[in-house]
Amino acid sequence: MPWIHIDDLVGLFYEAITNEKMHGIYNGVAPQHVTNKELSKAIAQTLHKPFFMPAVPAFVLKLILGEMAVIVLEGVKVSAEKTKGIPFNFKYPELKGALENLLR
Repeated sequence: MPWIHIDDLVGLFYEAITNEKMHGIYNGVAPQHVTNKELSKAIAQTLHKPFFMPAVPAFVLKLILGEMAVIVLEGVKVSAEKTKGIPFNFKYPELKGALENLLR
């Protein structure tokens, strides 16, 4: 599941405006990949809340979400490799630090 801290996203926009070497398309995502379950669990831990994620059968997700179920079931692979090549220094490359900054 792609994610990015708002400070890093703003930093990427600023870099795109001011850096003449940036051309083309860049993904506004953090370098750390996480699953939906990992993201949900990390949010619960940061907020000191219990975490419970029941297993939902794929056919139920397909029934509810239609074609969008593919995103939940298979995930999305989005890379920050091109952004790292600028080079761009993420303030929050790890989910834990980003959530602690945003939710505490």
